[in-house]
Amino acid sequence: MTAMRFREAVIESVKHLQPHPPIGSLFPGSIPGLRSWPVKGFEMIRIYYFEAPGCLRVVRVLHGKREVRRILKWEE
Repeated sequence: MTAMRFREAVIESVKHLQPHPPIGSLFPGSIPGLRSWPVKGFEMIRIYYFEAPGCLRVVRVLHGKREVRRILKWEE
């Protein structure tokens, strides 16, 4: 089932990010420190997150075709 595969891919991708949060790309825009990383196997979908001491704060998981800047501006 695709939904279960997607869920597992998101979990796996976040686990991959946790020990190395700076590997994500800085998101160009007005939100300082916001990074993104593709979901493994669903590369058009990205995890948007902040690196914080001792944790990773996931803000959103969005498809790249969405109006990402408009959606994320509410996260400032």
